[in-house]
Amino acid sequence: MISLKPYGLIAVLASLFMLVAALIFIDQNFQHAGLWLLLILSVTLGFGHGALDAILLLRRFPSRAQALTLAAAYLLIVVLLGWALSHAVSLALWLLLGLSVWHFGEAFSRWDNLHPATKTLTRFVAGGAPVMLPMWLSPGAMADLLTAAWQGSEVQVWKWLALLWLGIFVSWIMLCGIPRYRAARYVWYELAGAAALNLFFSPLMAFALYFGFYHSPVHIWRVWRTRPLQVTAARNAYASSLANGAPTPVITSAGALVEGLQAIGAKRVAIIAPYMKPLTRLVIDYIENEGIEVIDSISLEIHDNLAVGARDPRAPAELWKQLNIKGAD
Repeated sequence: MISLKPYGLIAVLASLFMLVAALIFIDQNFQHAGLWLLLILSVTLGFGHGALDAILLLRRFPSRAQALTLAAAYLLIVVLLGWALSHAVSLALWLLLGLSVWHFGEAFSRWDNLHPATKTLTRFVAGGAPVMLPMWLSPGAMADLLTAAWQGSEVQVWKWLALLWLGIFVSWIMLCGIPRYRAARYVWYELAGAAALNLFFSPLMAFALYFGFYHSPVHIWRVWRTRPLQVTAARNAYASSLANGAPTPVITSAGALVEGLQAIGAKRVAIIAPYMKPLTRLVIDYIENEGIEVIDSISLEIHDNLAVGARDPRAPAELWKQLNIKGAD
């Protein structure tokens, strides 16, 4: 019997190729296609993205008033950006620049076991890529966009900022990008994706696709993958105890960790985990989803659970010295 798997892969690749070709055609033949796509994605996926951020703020800040204020400010910025894209393109471009560097790079500012200065560099590199790469990969199209929206002096400022970003990028490569490639590989993936979009599409279309089909879905998935996993695991275990005639309260190890931190009133922590980095990232996401900030972490990256149990229990007494614990509870 002939396996259908290769044909399924071919079908997926063919569909992807046709979708990219259609988007390129639309981008090249319909004026302001990128602008309209960005507006549509901001109202749809962007709304869910912003709503989840508001939920996170409510969980992360002890003061509900403070959380609501920050959530309102965030949503106001999103609305202002939507208005500016239609009525004040110059203002919209500056807002996109600021939001890109501040928000898109936020996840990388809490990267595992990096020096604070390196984390800052990583955040600026990843966050600035969607708006700075077009200056280097699509200079003509970017110049036309900026010239249509701005005075000559503002265009020059953006060029200087693009040059500054390039300098930060080079510094990041030397300090982290190459020496710590394994830890920084997700940043490289992000940069490669942003570069590919800007090679095939106009700057606004590339930004819209980055925001709508990469950043927002990944951000929404990252938020929702944390708590449901723990809640579902505990609920399933409790259901099993009921089915066996011995109803027993159940809590997961991650749930117990969070309850312990909440019991002692900890709001900012640093952690050492034996896990691989993706699993440590999942633990950090779960902890932060419950309103506790993880300011630094170390992943020992031990593959085997037996090897974890065989480690010297006194090892953390020395490992913690590698953590940034400034401000930790």
